[in-house]
Amino acid sequence: MTREQENQLFLVDSPEVFLSKADGMPQDCAVNCDHLQTVSKGKIGALITFLPLQKMVEVGRAIRFALDI
Repeated sequence: MTREQENQLFLVDSPEVFLSKADGMPQDCAVNCDHLQTVSKGKIGALITFLPLQKMVEVGRAIRFALDI
């Protein structure tokens, strides 16, 4: 099995990405890409965590799924 085939096994078509304490979050939560909006920098609070590359890939997939692109 190629690496691309392995990666395809884990693709889930969903506008959400689950995050947990293992990702550095204080509690379990989800990134919901169905409700994206822009906000001014002044409204953004303190940094909570940096997401690992694999989670960012999942967020990218969720955004593309939500926007149907």
